[in-house]
Amino acid sequence: MIGGLLANTERRLDWWEEVEKNLSYGNFIVDPYMHVLEFCYEQLPPLLKPCFLYFAAFPEGKEIPVWKLFRLWVAEGFVQKTESQMLEDVAEGYLLDLINRNLVIIAKRRSVGGVKKCLVHELLWEFCIAKAKDEKFMQLMQQYGEFSTTCHRLCICSTPEQFVMSKPSDPCVRCLLFFASNGVSRRQPSDISFISQKFQLLRVLNLEGIIMGNSFLTALEILVLLRYLALRGSVYFVPSSIANLSKLETFIVMRNRHAYEVALPSTFWSMRRLRHVHIKNIGDFSLQNCEFEDSSQLDNMQTLSCPILCCGKHTEKILRRLPNLRKLKCIFGKYLASSRECNDVPAFELLTHLESLNITYWGKIRYSSVFDFPYNLKKLSLSRCRLPWIEMSTIGRLTNLEVLKLLDRAFEGQHWEIRKGEFLKLKYLKLEDLDIVLWFAGYDSFPCLQQLVLQRCKKLEEVPSSFRDIVTLQSIEVICCNFSAGISAMKIQEEQQIMGNKKLKVLINL
Repeated sequence: MIGGLLANTERRLDWWEEVEKNLSYGNFIVDPYMHVLEFCYEQLPPLLKPCFLYFAAFPEGKEIPVWKLFRLWVAEGFVQKTESQMLEDVAEGYLLDLINRNLVIIAKRRSVGGVKKCLVHELLWEFCIAKAKDEKFMQLMQQYGEFSTTCHRLCICSTPEQFVMSKPSDPCVRCLLFFASNGVSRRQPSDISFISQKFQLLRVLNLEGIIMGNSFLTALEILVLLRYLALRGSVYFVPSSIANLSKLETFIVMRNRHAYEVALPSTFWSMRRLRHVHIKNIGDFSLQNCEFEDSSQLDNMQTLSCPILCCGKHTEKILRRLPNLRKLKCIFGKYLASSRECNDVPAFELLTHLESLNITYWGKIRYSSVFDFPYNLKKLSLSRCRLPWIEMSTIGRLTNLEVLKLLDRAFEGQHWEIRKGEFLKLKYLKLEDLDIVLWFAGYDSFPCLQQLVLQRCKKLEEVPSSFRDIVTLQSIEVICCNFSAGISAMKIQEEQQIMGNKKLKVLINL
């Protein structure tokens, strides 16, 4: 931490004198660790202080998805707008600053770099809790009857039963957080209807740690200041009154295993400030029966997961109303409707700003269908599409594609041949549960590839020998595959070592 502090501060004589004064041995007698942490915290720019203290809201040792952290920061108003960057990109810069100062730890990286999950050390977590309490930034309610606050933020650390029994109330609270520390123990819905009456000025409501019933969504219509809403429970439909939450930017529903499809109302299309919509776990939501005005358009929508798309003219209308979408995870397939159109591929090329696309197909795409992807696409994941390998050329021509995951019979057939000029920027490639036997690639294939993952491709005979010529290659993983595929990966490692690449890692688990 001290190293991070020194590396991120202007070098001035008066500042070095301040460092010497605060970090001298004589100041470490009472509580040396907290003294250092206090000094490092005080040196943070004002914008970063609330972002750092927010880690007090999460359970100890919790690996936090950064997308969740960013959206909470944005909803809280911690992130400053800029003309050139999206709010989430600015928030990422804040996190990287905290990481560079050694205050936050990277728990998991993305496929091609970047941070996917993060956490704080136990000592730093304890400091955040103490500091959040001292500065009245946040109160942590840990047991029944403990609630008494004038803080704007309340984090529930007790059991759902204790929370419901205590029925806390405070009109000052703007943020109510209830994260599950060890999963959600209680499966039955809890009566939390009092929340909408007792906390009417909420801007952030996260109830991941408690199961709610479907009727609770209707009760939320009076929380008109909400910007962030995350719920868990048996949700089968979203009431039309959800549109009363006109300031809502992030909407997340995590459902029980018994819940399947969630129906969204037509008023969904009037929520112009929506940026991120996630319906998570088993099941997905349908937009197919929505009726909307021709002028309806969600210009701010960045992330949509995970709609059921029945291909055809209706889906095309939906996609046209999401002009700035950056990330889409969706399911489509012929079982969803009797129309022949549902064997066709949606017109994803309409989403000109799309960077990440995750598709699962339930059925079998007609081979006469054509994939047309946006040229900005950087990440693509396909599952169960059962396409012939000849269709891969369409994907190979995506000039910005960096991550490709082919999962669970995404492609069918024994032979895949890489053509010249394909996958010029691809950095990460994963093949999982495919029936491929022979894989052909030239010496100039995958010039930027860094990571190759093969999992349960039990018929694949070998990794193409040309991979020995990929100078950017950092790792090969061969998991539950043919023995000969593992041997070929080891041979590639040996040949790269001969050529001077000692850093290539090969993991084999047959």
